[in-house]
Amino acid sequence: MSKKDRGPICAIAGRACPRTSDPQAAVHCPAWWELAGEDATSGQPSVKKGCAFTFLPLLLLETMGASRSAAAAVESTRNEIVRGFGHVGEVFADTLAAAKARPEVKAISG
Repeated sequence: MSKKDRGPICAIAGRACPRTSDPQAAVHCPAWWELAGEDATSGQPSVKKGCAFTFLPLLLLETMGASRSAAAAVESTRNEIVRGFGHVGEVFADTLAAAKARPEVKAISG
């Protein structure tokens, strides 16, 4: 087997990458992953095979993007709740002012 056929040298193990995580194989690497996902441009399902150490930066960026989206959704919900409570406060204040402005109704005794 030539050096080209064996694959790249692993920076962690210092030997040729076996490009498999199958424990039944003679040589395997637990850091060889298959990531199932969706192609960003076409929306089609895709499976990427590769080293976990090379996938890590991509996964970190995707996690950051997902957490930003969640934070934006929480902020939007918070703003809607604050706006709703503001309207409730205005209605309550208007009702209270209207009640104070009305003359009191006196009971007629007979």
